[in-house]
Amino acid sequence: MRDTLDPIGRRVRVLRLIHALTQRQLAERAGVSRHTVLVLEQGRRPPRPDTVRKVARALRVTPMMLTFGSDDLDIKEPRPTYAVHGRGQQISSVERTLDLQ
Repeated sequence: MRDTLDPIGRRVRVLRLIHALTQRQLAERAGVSRHTVLVLEQGRRPPRPDTVRKVARALRVTPMMLTFGSDDLDIKEPRPTYAVHGRGQQISSVERTLDLQ
């Protein structure tokens, strides 16, 4: 079951990073908890349809794109060089934070 969920979580994470949002910011925009975003990104359990709709709206994509992907958006892991901490402090690279190396 996890294999089916991983693409959804990957899409959420990539789109969140493209929009330069933290998990907390995405959660606030979507009207869900930060824990919900975390669980969705990690693919721990199937997302509820209303959660998919809320998160998709917050990320400015359709629920279908978020769930099944799209030919219009070839999602690959972004490799930005730096992320900025919520307090304005520069932290180590996103690659290290997300273990993308």
